[in-house]
Amino acid sequence: MKSGMGKKRFTNADLLDQFRDYNRLPFLEILADLMQGAPTPEAIADFAEQHPDRWASALKTVAHLGGFHDKLEVTHNLNLHISNLGDAQLEELLQEKLLELEGVKKGPPTLDGKALVVEVLEEKEALPPDGD
Repeated sequence: MKSGMGKKRFTNADLLDQFRDYNRLPFLEILADLMQGAPTPEAIADFAEQHPDRWASALKTVAHLGGFHDKLEVTHNLNLHISNLGDAQLEELLQEKLLELEGVKKGPPTLDGKALVVEVLEEKEALPPDGD
């Protein structure tokens, strides 16, 4: 097995500059080298059998590096086709969403930093039926 340090890739000044800029390049190059030396699946299975506590810790570390976290993340999408809804359904949906907004409102609703205004058209201002 070889020992010692390889050729320096960065000067200390370069590293300090990159760290100040939160640049990940020094870590990415070393990570690529480390991944080339990854153990075989058989070696991992042996390690897990001999040291289950250390294997669990290693598994958690690798999962974190892969973007998995132990905090619950809830995401959802809402896809509505409002053109297919009738007036009563639209009014009901609008009221439901306004109540939801009131429950979480800490100021006016925004979209990309711009105030979002919801207006309800009076019947006299409503769009004319198709064909008029």
